Amino acid sequence: MNLDQAIILKQIEQLVVKGRFKDTIYILYIVSEIEGIVPVYVGRSNNPLNRWKVHLKGLARGQGLYKEWRTLLLDDVGIFKYKVGLFIVADSVLSHPPIPGFPCTIGSVEYQLMSLISDTYPNDLLNQWLKSSVSLIREKPI
Repeated sequence: MNLDQAIILKQIEQLVVKGRFKDTIYILYIVSEIEGIVPVYVGRSNNPLNRWKVHLKGLARGQGLYKEWRTLLLDDVGIFKYKVGLFIVADSVLSHPPIPGFPCTIGSVEYQLMSLISDTYPNDLLNQWLKSSVSLIREKPI
């Protein structure tokens, strides 16, 4: 599949146009032949369409924070290595936190998802701040 931004953005627009929400959490995932659905990025936005315009431009350029995105997701000619998908969850449908006993606010749910995904797929999560935090924790002397 080519990185056709117009097609991808049209699909995202169809997902969010009918929704009534103040905020959303989105999860980018790849479909691996070995592991099945593997979440690779968790984000939050009150306008997922605009946010993904930025993400797709970054992915196409492959610079800065998006260098790792490009390496994981695209081959040398810019074609997706895997089938990819996007879950978009509106704040209005959140009723239970992913981790029992934790808050169910949109920000808390976002961080809980990142934590659970990084525990399950430590080499695949593209959230940079989480990698920096884990790195700092591991490097901190006891």
